[in-house]
Amino acid sequence: MKKQDNIFLIDYRELSRLLKSTQAIQTSLTSS
Repeated sequence: MKKQDNIFLIDYRELSRLLKSTQAIQTSLTSS
């Protein structure tokens, strides 16, 4: 179970990073 928790944590971090980059892209698209 601990391994799954670690995988979930890594996935969550990757997901939030992806979300931030997506938001940045949307922001740059809207500003230009």
